[in-house]
Amino acid sequence: MSTKIQHFLHCHLLWLLGVSQDDQLGCRGCCKRITGSIYVCFGCDFYLHRSCAKLPGEIRDLFHPCPLLLTILDYEYICNACFKTDSGLSNRCKRCEFDMHVEGTQRATIETEELIQHFTHWHPLKLLAPNNHLEVGCAIYNKLCFASAFDSFAYGCQDCNFFVHHSCMINIPRQIIHFFHPSCPLVLLTDVPCQYEGFDEASSGLAFHCGKCKFQLDVKCALLPTRVVELSRKYVIPFNPYTLSLYAMTYLTSVRFGRRASAVHVNWSPPALGWTKLNTDGASNVSGIWSSIGGVLRDSFPNWVASFCRSIGSGSVLNAEFSAVLDGFNVAWQRGLSKVV
Repeated sequence: MSTKIQHFLHCHLLWLLGVSQDDQLGCRGCCKRITGSIYVCFGCDFYLHRSCAKLPGEIRDLFHPCPLLLTILDYEYICNACFKTDSGLSNRCKRCEFDMHVEGTQRATIETEELIQHFTHWHPLKLLAPNNHLEVGCAIYNKLCFASAFDSFAYGCQDCNFFVHHSCMINIPRQIIHFFHPSCPLVLLTDVPCQYEGFDEASSGLAFHCGKCKFQLDVKCALLPTRVVELSRKYVIPFNPYTLSLYAMTYLTSVRFGRRASAVHVNWSPPALGWTKLNTDGASNVSGIWSSIGGVLRDSFPNWVASFCRSIGSGSVLNAEFSAVLDGFNVAWQRGLSKVV
């Protein structure tokens, strides 16, 4: 047995000692009181249980696609997998700001026909029968489970009210490149639940995240139907001369996805003549705007009504719920009511 080691968690040599118990000293790794065999640096008052010193320096885990490095944190952190508060050792991805406590990485893997462990949720997910009359929504697709024959299988954790379609669960990417944040990849994290600003629906707790830029998109926003967006970000609605374009801005936050994401807007340029500027009198005027621009059967798409509008210089901006607008465009596309340019 070696009496001294060079360990990656400390810059100096560590000496192996046997200690019966010392209530005054704590392990820097697990933060529990010192007992049994420990490694110590006397000059730094650094103590590490022998069992903690044996932990691997790098691991791969189901809950995060990047390698996780064993790190000692000098502050309390929240585990991104189970949301429990911990301190000391963390399996950490610095780039994504992802922390996972050691006990979590040592859990048993569960995999049966009716019970699986999936990276979208900390608890095991149970196969749900379509005939149990549960009216639950998919945390990824934002639609009711069992709403059609194509959605006949779903998994869920009823204690946490978390449910996903089987097809969504097997197809959701771990990492994406999104046109709102093209400079960096966005990694899927299980995040602390947040509330959208501008409408009532709560976040599923899943978000695509860039730790470097502090940028975050809720999964339902990041994975919206992309059929139209992939072709172009500009749209023409028949029966009127206006071109619509989707873009992201950082200085308006009427619709905010996650805690740090940019606002999303629908912008158009009116013709030089015969146009009255938008005002900020509220949703009733916004409805009228959609009717005048409409010709797209606005009554068929009531969710198109936006939160508010405002004027910026000589141009006009309508802030709308991005998912509702895209859903509307997709339906209109299928019915031949709009075209992409």
